Amino acid sequence: MREEIRGNPGITVFRVLFRVFGSIGLVYILVATAFHFLDSPDPLPMIFGILGTCFAAAALVMLWLEKRKNRRMEELLRNGKVLTCTVTGITVDARIRVNGHFMQVAECAWTDPVSNVVHVFRSRGLTHCPRSVIGQEVKVYVDRNSDHDYYVDMDAILPKMVIH
Repeated sequence: MREEIRGNPGITVFRVLFRVFGSIGLVYILVATAFHFLDSPDPLPMIFGILGTCFAAAALVMLWLEKRKNRRMEELLRNGKVLTCTVTGITVDARIRVNGHFMQVAECAWTDPVSNVVHVFRSRGLTHCPRSVIGQEVKVYVDRNSDHDYYVDMDAILPKMVIH
């Protein structure tokens, strides 16, 4: 019996931007509609409508990018070449902050037995990654055509965390 494998994308930048731009777009479109029904002769309804449409379009692009990324991750989980790598370290990604904390990234290494070349893979941004995972083995799903497209399955070794 094969175990069910499913990656957890967590909260991503695309999802946050979708919510922000979608909310702003919806509010602007509602304001434009309200002005329109009040028979306002001002160009204000058109301005709000155009801005709302632009924000809503940006939100839809973010949603599309999120779905595309998740689809690619699922494809790698189904059809990718599975490598067993060793977590060699945890680094801080200073580009992204969530609730005042920087994201952490796990680095995993795998040595190709044929060429003796060490390949280093980096996980997605993690909000919490204890140092106890260093030295543990983790599965990395790599595209069969390109080593640059991969997914590090950190969910298997990370402890379950409940925030109260």
